[in-house]
Amino acid sequence: MSVCLPCRYNEAGKPEEVVLFDMQGTRVCSLALDLNHFLNLNVEGEVRRANFDTIMATYYNSFTSVMNAGKLAVPFTLEELMQEYNDKGFYGVLYAIMYIPCMVSHDEDSAVFSDEKIRRAAVKNMVKENPLLRPKILSVVDEWIDRGVIT
Repeated sequence: MSVCLPCRYNEAGKPEEVVLFDMQGTRVCSLALDLNHFLNLNVEGEVRRANFDTIMATYYNSFTSVMNAGKLAVPFTLEELMQEYNDKGFYGVLYAIMYIPCMVSHDEDSAVFSDEKIRRAAVKNMVKENPLLRPKILSVVDEWIDRGVIT
């Protein structure tokens, strides 16, 4: 589950600043895996592509601020973060293939994902019938083809 928490509002009551918090899993790993998971599943492809450098720089600046506030050394540069994100890109594709079918399915279809044979048939059917599935997965796959992760 990903949560968008408004942190600061303007005078009109509109949020000006938000914090994205992803509570789907906790593990010790490269933060690039979490970024791939979050960005490939939760940010529309055209938005992700058009704003990728800004998203990564914003993340890095926030990370750096937290490390500095804790009087800790920042363990990598923005360029190293970008490289790590690309190096872990295959996981972004896997996340998309595994999770997007569940994310775009209808509530009444959720039971089919408990049985592998039925799930495969349901996903094949969803590719034809569900207008959300194909473009969401293709946006991730196309992006990683362009980045050279998939050849």
